[in-house]
Amino acid sequence: MRYYPVTLDDGTLRQLPSVTTVLDVTMPLDQRSRLTQAEVKDPFKTAQKRQAAQQRGDFVHRYASSYLAGKRMGYGQYGAWLKHLDPFLKSIANAPALTTDGFVYSLRDGFAGTYDLTYRANGLTLVDVKTTDFKVFPEALE
Repeated sequence: MRYYPVTLDDGTLRQLPSVTTVLDVTMPLDQRSRLTQAEVKDPFKTAQKRQAAQQRGDFVHRYASSYLAGKRMGYGQYGAWLKHLDPFLKSIANAPALTTDGFVYSLRDGFAGTYDLTYRANGLTLVDVKTTDFKVFPEALE
């Protein structure tokens, strides 16, 4: 579980759960059961999968940041994901007001998190790239 410290206008510190934490604790019971069974059956394999997903996400994030900074880096072992991301990155490479690595929170909704980048095109667009075991979600790039 991950929580982010947020300082309110009155100086009060509040701990807000990450989006991932919220999704984790609100996961449907059948899905939670399947994950628990997989972890009990083979905890080492489950830990390896989590670590691989984290490494993949970190690499994809570094790749996107480098691309938008005008520095190209190779796909490494992640070509299956990055080939889907390249057209999107190319389309926003020259967009105004581009920022990377930000933090956002909602006191009203009670969660916080980080994002990969923002850009201006018909308003402000916030992007947080997510991957699966197979590819970047294409519908998230629309």
